[in-house]
Amino acid sequence: MRERAAAEGCEAVAPSGWTCILNVSACMIGAIVGAEDPAFFQHRGIWWSQLARQICVSTRHGKRITAVSTITQQLARNVYLRERRSIKRKLSEMLLARRCDAILDKARILELYMNVVEWGPRTWGIENAARIYCDTTPNALNPFQAAVLASLLPAPRAPLTGKNFTRAHVTQRGVLQFLYSAGVISLVEWGETRRRLELLDVAVNGSTPPIVAIRTIGSHPYRTASMSDVPPTARDLLDTRCGERLRSAYDTYALGPATKPGWHRLPYRWNGRLPP
Repeated sequence: MRERAAAEGCEAVAPSGWTCILNVSACMIGAIVGAEDPAFFQHRGIWWSQLARQICVSTRHGKRITAVSTITQQLARNVYLRERRSIKRKLSEMLLARRCDAILDKARILELYMNVVEWGPRTWGIENAARIYCDTTPNALNPFQAAVLASLLPAPRAPLTGKNFTRAHVTQRGVLQFLYSAGVISLVEWGETRRRLELLDVAVNGSTPPIVAIRTIGSHPYRTASMSDVPPTARDLLDTRCGERLRSAYDTYALGPATKPGWHRLPYRWNGRLPP
C-alpha cells in the first residue's frame, strides 16, 4: 500500500476528522452516487434489479458471479464486517444494509460512508482524500476533482496507472455525464471538465505522477457559469425530496433510451420539475 503513495507523491495517512455531509460539495455527492450506486435514492439498501441482472449475465457467460454492492452495503461492510470475502459475509452485509436503510436517512448514510470509506493506501475519509489528492477541502471540490476521487473508490489500493487508470478514466467520464444529467453542473462546467479529464489521460499516460497531474489540472479555477444556471448545494440535493435531481439523472441517463449518449455528446438533463 505504501508503494502507491510513494509513487504518486503523497504520504499515507489515517483519518483526521469528521466531515458533515453539508460541508461536502454537491459535485462530490453527485459523483459518489453516480459512480458507486446510481439508484441509491431509489432502493432500500439493496439494488435487487441490478443484482439479478448481474447474476443472469454471469450465468449466461459462465463467469464467476460478481456481487453488486450498494453504498449502504459498503458502509455495513466497512463498519461491521471483516475484509475477507465469503458468502456468509455477503449475506450479513445485505442484512445489515437493510437494517441501516430502515433506521437511517439517505443523507446520514452518505455522510457515514464518505467518512469511513478508504480512498487510497491507508487514507480514509473525504477530508484526507481531498487534501492528499487535490490539496483542497471537501466543500471546495470542483467537478473534475470530484470525478477523479469517485473513480478511486472501486480500487483504492491499486496504483492509478495502466489498466487501473483506464478503468478509472471510464468511470470519470460516466460521472461527468451523470453530474450534467442531474443538473449539478452547468454546460460550461461540463465542457471544461471534459477537457481536463482528457488532459489527465494524456498526462498520466505520459508518465506524469498521477497525484501531480490531478493537483495541477484540478487547481485552475473554472470559468464563471451563467447566472441563470446556478449550481445546487449539498442541502439542495439532500434536503429537497431526497436527491430528486440524482434520481432524475439515474432515470434519464442510466436507464435512458437504448442508444445512450456518447462521451462527447450531452446526455439528457434534469428538467427542474419534481414529480407529484
